[in-house]
Amino acid sequence: IQDSNARQSALAAASINIGCLVARRELARRIGAEPIDAAPHLAVLGLGRLSGNGLDYGSDLDLILVYDDGDEIAA
Repeated sequence: IQDSNARQSALAAASINIGCLVARRELARRIGAEPIDAAPHLAVLGLGRLSGNGLDYGSDLDLILVYDDGDEIAA
């Protein structure tokens, strides 16, 4: 069971990575830049069972997306 959970967690992580890659390429296409230039400052945090490699067939993906748009925050 642990091996199955670890493999499902790895599949979820790979899917999230590909989703980020597709989003980066689409952003680059829309703004007319190279994908590396259009790379947003984005972190995807996996919570719950995903963070512990314990996903199973009934699990959902608890994600937090953190984005830095580069704007200064006025104090």
